[in-house]
Amino acid sequence: MMQTPHRPLLKRWLSSTLSLATILTLTQTTEVLSADSPQVALTLAPSKTNPRNSEGDFVTLKDGRILFIYTHFTGGGGDNSTAHLASRISADSGKSWSDTDKLEMKNDGKENMLQEPGLVELLDGRLMMWTRTNGGSQFISYSKDRGETWTKLAPSSLISPVSPASIERLPKTKELIAVWNDHSAIPKELRGKRTPLSIALSKDDGKTWQAAKTLYDLATGWYCYTAIEFTDNDILLGHCAGDTSKGGIKVEIRDTNGKAIPGYSAADCDEVFGDTIKRPVTWKDHGSDVSGLAGKTVRLHFTLRDADLYSFHFVR
Repeated sequence: MMQTPHRPLLKRWLSSTLSLATILTLTQTTEVLSADSPQVALTLAPSKTNPRNSEGDFVTLKDGRILFIYTHFTGGGGDNSTAHLASRISADSGKSWSDTDKLEMKNDGKENMLQEPGLVELLDGRLMMWTRTNGGSQFISYSKDRGETWTKLAPSSLISPVSPASIERLPKTKELIAVWNDHSAIPKELRGKRTPLSIALSKDDGKTWQAAKTLYDLATGWYCYTAIEFTDNDILLGHCAGDTSKGGIKVEIRDTNGKAIPGYSAADCDEVFGDTIKRPVTWKDHGSDVSGLAGKTVRLHFTLRDADLYSFHFVR
């Protein structure tokens, strides 16, 4: 959610369950809940060749236009499916948007490494974009022409698992604030987990970050998707949180003899937790890809820990 003075309130609603991205506009009043019903300004609906659109961010350019960059999936609807970053732009405060996508960043790998992008304008007028990746950190790219072209994505000092970061500029200052899962000194047993949740400041437009302050560090916790808002005296953080010790599911794929197939054992499976109606199962070395087992007869072994399983299915 982003609100700027004398502009409509823009609310981002992105749903991977519905596999579409929708931008809503609400009239800015002193009481948002009593304002007019939200109007749909743009719907990025899925198709056979584009089964999912999700995870995006806004930035208002110096010329007043609003740039929206999101994850455009082409190789399936799962988190590890092939995708690239695409954009739309608005010249009327979000009331209407460009008709076609602009390719912002190609995906060079087979699996999706570009997801959940964020944008912030730097003091020199450039745009900084970051994305979550499986490369061990947030990857950063810069544009000096208001998003027309971008530098090649490169690793940053924001060391993290496959989890998004949030970055905003502190009002009336030259400092940036970042909230993310800081893995710069993470113990081996917590690698890949969305814990701890940390916050840090940068006084040089993101080149370096001061020592992070830990907000939550439960070993079995998971913290992500942080929204940042500012009041006169405080910083408001809204985020997802949970405790994996309170329930989860693991899936082991076995051969016809009941033996775990290498790479698809329960030990290799990333535990599934949280209430959802669409959650892909992933394994450490394969992600959600089970295409190598196509045509084979297999058994599925589910390990439930204080959890319920209502259904499952395979998708191409």
